[in-house]
Amino acid sequence: RLNQFEVQYQPQYSAQGSATGLEALLRWRHPVRGLVPPSIFLSVAEESNIIVPLGLWSIRATCEQMALWRTDPLLNHLPVSVNVSAKQLQQPDFAEQLESILAHTGINPALLILELPCSALQPAHPDLTRMLSRLSAMGVRLSLDNFGAKSSSQDMLTQLPLFQVKLSQTLVQRLGPNSASEA
Repeated sequence: RLNQFEVQYQPQYSAQGSATGLEALLRWRHPVRGLVPPSIFLSVAEESNIIVPLGLWSIRATCEQMALWRTDPLLNHLPVSVNVSAKQLQQPDFAEQLESILAHTGINPALLILELPCSALQPAHPDLTRMLSRLSAMGVRLSLDNFGAKSSSQDMLTQLPLFQVKLSQTLVQRLGPNSASEA
């Protein structure tokens, strides 16, 4: 029942206060329960493999919205980040599906940022690395999400075609003078 899901867009700002991008957030608006928190439905979606079609729908809906924003001078230049699940990345046709969505919507692929879960990339399997390189070659930017939450490998930072790295809250909270986390 994908018609109960929606994508909401959270703005991202620079330190100076200007908008630098948007993050697409998947939300479930249940007809009886109302807005169901992602902390509840995402784990169920992962366990039941519904996350694969749901994640693809989320990417498609985001790209369709970005296509509508092409004529909006306030939004047409802003990159939009979309979370991708580990199970989506395991799909052998993920790159082809994304390529089809990009062709259908005609959006600038450089404005799409896929946020990849750190846990899905350890260890970086050669097939996964090739697929991520293919996505990068399409012009899509890749972001490593939640780096440092667990035993993140710094090798990923050099092996993968990453545009950005988002640090985990736990890593940032451990930062400080003479901290091993700071290194």
